[in-house]
Amino acid sequence: LLLPPPPPPPPPLPMAPPKDFAIVGGVREGVAFSPSMKDAVKGCTGAIVGVVDSVTPISASGKKGFKLVVDVGEGTPITVVTLERGVEPGIRVAVCAAGSIVDDVEVPAGVVVLGVATDGVLVSQEQLGWDKPVEGFVELPIRFEAGEAAPGERPKKREAVLDALGNTVLTEAVEAMFVSKPKATKEEKAAAAAAKAAK
Repeated sequence: LLLPPPPPPPPPLPMAPPKDFAIVGGVREGVAFSPSMKDAVKGCTGAIVGVVDSVTPISASGKKGFKLVVDVGEGTPITVVTLERGVEPGIRVAVCAAGSIVDDVEVPAGVVVLGVATDGVLVSQEQLGWDKPVEGFVELPIRFEAGEAAPGERPKKREAVLDALGNTVLTEAVEAMFVSKPKATKEEKAAAAAAKAAK
């Protein structure tokens, strides 16, 4: 005597998501059986220091911008198109070249912006993760060299300058504090006293 197979188990009841959930590391947590949901990512990876070689105004389709030629420490400078005003030749900027990640998107190479192929983008203080960021491009102090990693925090205004061996280089103002004046001779003191008495 054969028995019939048991009936299939009933489908599981859908679980209600918990009322409280947390966002940890950009991923929404606490919702059972749900796909990961990410917050909008702000930031960048691979940001480097670039020295602006030249700035050329450009325009296309009624929009105006600037073509920058930027030295990033490689043999060939890269071209960056920006709408930012105030970029001048010789300044240091933070730039993400093609292949870097900006706001969770890879920077493509050779994208045409305002009629010019660009190989990177200028990045902001917020994208570098600085405290109390200010809008606009990042201008760095002259002590930063082309190709260095862009700083992850705002550089201090008065940082000690180090030589090749790591010793602090004294500035002229500091050296002037330790320069002693030569002592006056007896004759010079007598002449000064006579000049003072004659007044």
